[in-house]
Amino acid sequence: MSSRTTFLSKLLGYYAILVGLAMIVQKQAMVEMMKELATSSAAIFTVGMIAIVVGLAMVLGHNVWRGGALPVVVTVLAGGA
Repeated sequence: MSSRTTFLSKLLGYYAILVGLAMIVQKQAMVEMMKELATSSAAIFTVGMIAIVVGLAMVLGHNVWRGGALPVVVTVLAGGA
C-alpha cells in the first residue's frame, strides 16, 4: 500500500471523526449554521467550488482501483469530497 493511500485514509478518517464530534458536541450550533448556509447562494457556491477543487485534487492524486479495499475506498471517498 502506498504512503499516499495511508496519508489520505488517515486524513479522511481524522476529518470524519472531528466533524462528527463537533456535530455531536455543538448540535444546535451546527443546525443553525446549516440553516444559514442553505439561505445563502453565495456561500453554497463557494463551499461547492472548494469541495470540487479538493475532490479533484484527491482523485487526480489518488486514482487507485487495485491493491485491496483501502485504496479503492480512499479513491471513492475522494471523488465524493
